[in-house]
Amino acid sequence: MKTASRFWTNYPEVLTYYSLAKTRKLDQSVDLSEIDISQLKTRPIISSCGGPADRISWLLVKLLSPLLKFVGSHIVNSNDFIEAIQQCQVPNSACYVSYDAVSLYTNINNDAAIKSLLELLSNHSREVSLCGFSASDVETLLEAALECNVFRFNNNFYAQKRGLAMGMRIAPLLAIIYLDHIEKASLTKGIILYKRFIDDVFVIGSSYTELTTTLANLNSQDVNIKFTVEEPSRDGFLPFLNTKVRICNGTTDIRWYRKESSKNIILHSRSAHPTYMKVNVVRNLIKTSERIAAGVSETDETIQRILSDNGYSSGE
Repeated sequence: MKTASRFWTNYPEVLTYYSLAKTRKLDQSVDLSEIDISQLKTRPIISSCGGPADRISWLLVKLLSPLLKFVGSHIVNSNDFIEAIQQCQVPNSACYVSYDAVSLYTNINNDAAIKSLLELLSNHSREVSLCGFSASDVETLLEAALECNVFRFNNNFYAQKRGLAMGMRIAPLLAIIYLDHIEKASLTKGIILYKRFIDDVFVIGSSYTELTTTLANLNSQDVNIKFTVEEPSRDGFLPFLNTKVRICNGTTDIRWYRKESSKNIILHSRSAHPTYMKVNVVRNLIKTSERIAAGVSETDETIQRILSDNGYSSGE
């Protein structure tokens, strides 16, 4: 009873709705203070921290996260992506694009997502410990957590009728597993590599036809889940996470990538923060670039420019 009591809250926080402006695709020269607000897209966030189902959601994440190792397309960071693409045997005729699931969280069918998770759990029940909970218990807890999609905005209360709430702990795991369910019914035999970080996908196919067929299959599985496609630029590079990739005659070239909207702002050298924090920021920036594209002069120049713009000299 004492352990169980940790997972309910007698005085929960009220879930609050926030709008996070999508600025990452804006041109770097755009002055944010002069943007027409009506033209600015936002990402809906419902903060569930301390909410009525927050502790249950935390428990579900702990129990169910091991399922992610059975999602073949899932990657957790750019390291996973680089390792996967370096191990891939790419034929000379290969084509590559990236897909993006549009507004994924708010378009997910919650019942279908729970069903997909339970199917995956059933397939790997011997490999995942539920610490005494049954699959039926997990289903009940998931349904209870998702029923708490009630939030406050301008002192009025609303219920989210469809989709997962961004800001709920269990939402990413459900989204990843639901897309895995869609992908299993969509990928063609000509897909050589298919790796996904939440809703961003990098895919290599034996031909362009395989890529277009797979995209059509993905877009036909759920009326609310739609994928867009991005093709390589004129120089052959295609951005994905913090990398950009070019494949030519079976050879893969991976570079470090910074979005055009990036302002190259890091912790300034004159900041009052402790020295060790500034050292770590610089070290991590350099390590990230070296891990992705060591020895590339273009990357080295970018690093030097970022450091210089933030007050760091070459001698520091």
